[in-house]
Amino acid sequence: MPTHEFAIPTGRLLTSSHKNHPNQEDLAHKLALNFNKTSSGQNSNTRKIVKTKVTSSSNQRKKAKKRQGKSKGPLKLLALFLLLILVLFTGKELFPNSFAKNELIEDDFVSPYIYVLNRTDHSVEFTKNSDTKIYPASLVKIMTTLVALEQIDDLSEVAPVDVPTYQDMVSRNASMAGFFGREPVTYRDLLYGTILSSGGEAANSLAVNVSGDVASFVELMNAKAKQLDLKSTHFTSPEGLHHKEQYT
Repeated sequence: MPTHEFAIPTGRLLTSSHKNHPNQEDLAHKLALNFNKTSSGQNSNTRKIVKTKVTSSSNQRKKAKKRQGKSKGPLKLLALFLLLILVLFTGKELFPNSFAKNELIEDDFVSPYIYVLNRTDHSVEFTKNSDTKIYPASLVKIMTTLVALEQIDDLSEVAPVDVPTYQDMVSRNASMAGFFGREPVTYRDLLYGTILSSGGEAANSLAVNVSGDVASFVELMNAKAKQLDLKSTHFTSPEGLHHKEQYT
């Protein structure tokens, strides 16, 4: 039986019977195409696998970075918390030279008048122009609040905002807490309005509700100053607006 040999584009040889395969050239061509497709598919699958591995590796790195970032968050908060504890509870020991008596450079402060008292032993830590006569302005409200607290029995008692003093504060452009005339607030409200908002209407309404009028309340303020041995302090009003006779 005669045989034929012919080359497939892939370089392989195919030997077959002419009788059984009358279209050997067509068959060889089909086999070559199938081989090329298979080879191409394998290459494509290989590229997909490589791409998948690269993408997976990239995602893993991103997730690792996120986990690291999340793990650092609580550590940062813990560090800030510990620093706050150090500042609050070590204070003077953490910064040993911060409050050395009169060792601070006076030019470091904005205020020209300073008096620092140690709350533990009541010793004077630092002073700057402490004997200079000045006008205390809204610091007067500290004495207003102190005197009022000593006179008030029930902080929940209604103490309406006084209309005349309210109008006076508005006309003099005083700082206000935000109350309005005859508003049925309590002593507690007026105290908050005085010391937190520095409200002139709150301070004067305290005075009127406690003593009946502003002048009588101011007498209590000066009596308290004398009791505390504040020899160079004098008050003329509960709200602290400038007056030449209101000084410390």
